[in-house]
Amino acid sequence: MRKLTFLAGALIALVLTACGKKAPVLYDKEGFKETIALFNDSPVKDKEFLLVYFQSEKALEDNTLHFGRFIYPDNDKMVKQEFNFPKEWKDATALDNVKKEGEFFKLKDINTDKVVEKVKEGIEKFKDEFPDYENFNVSCIFLESDGTAGGYKVGFRMEFTEIGKGKSYQRIGRKTTVTTTYYRVLAEQKDGEWTFESEEK
Repeated sequence: MRKLTFLAGALIALVLTACGKKAPVLYDKEGFKETIALFNDSPVKDKEFLLVYFQSEKALEDNTLHFGRFIYPDNDKMVKQEFNFPKEWKDATALDNVKKEGEFFKLKDINTDKVVEKVKEGIEKFKDEFPDYENFNVSCIFLESDGTAGGYKVGFRMEFTEIGKGKSYQRIGRKTTVTTTYYRVLAEQKDGEWTFESEEK
């Protein structure tokens, strides 16, 4: 097993009631297909992308779409446009530090099944290298242009706990607080090999 230093975070359990339209699950073939379909009638439906980024609201607890970010060329500059589920769009803003280089991809180029399969491949690779962890949750999936027309690389962010050490309990009066200690990594493929980089919460 390779050694990797993880940065720990903590979650304190709360009971929340959700209402309104249900967001699609990111880490699921049907859910990710629904995620992409949401943007077929949107301000970015015909854009060519350098990067698209889909994120849930809460680490470890949630894997449904909450936020999206799209980076694409607009005339001679690159811009960023952001989305909050279900239909809130922010105005596009210029990115002065991102150059317009290479080729890009469109929504129609995204093979949703293969994206989810690639994410699963990355999780299995991580489990092989770091077998002491469990409760894996994918809270972010991103696609980045590989420089070819219609081509992209798949990456994701996931949270997880150490086996047998994820939860701790504290009782104060009649109330019991459950604290979950978790870790987060950013997973990407570089030169065909999976890399896992610890991220701060």
